[in-house]
Amino acid sequence: MKNKYTAVFIDYLTITMGVCLYAITLAFCVLPYKLTSGGVAGIGTRVFYATGFEVQNTYIIINVALLGAAIIELGWRFCIKTIYATFSLTFAIWAAQRIFEMVDKPCSWRV
Repeated sequence: MKNKYTAVFIDYLTITMGVCLYAITLAFCVLPYKLTSGGVAGIGTRVFYATGFEVQNTYIIINVALLGAAIIELGWRFCIKTIYATFSLTFAIWAAQRIFEMVDKPCSWRV
């Protein structure tokens, strides 16, 4: 039987890997080609295209409001992994955009 802490560690490791993959895809393949996705990140990309307001700022503003409602309704223990993922993704999008600024069209593999 797995140790309780091992299961929690694997959960957070999986969340972190997913967050990193999503942020890299957003910064390197979605934003440069003016594509959009669904959900809060999709709203953030639309705001970015229209105003230049960075995606992660819109993402965190909307998600803090949604998390506040979720915490009131469901409690802290239920929402803790979502809170971790939300703040991790905010940072990861910021970092991926800074890295993208150093690279010229990283997903331009078409001939």
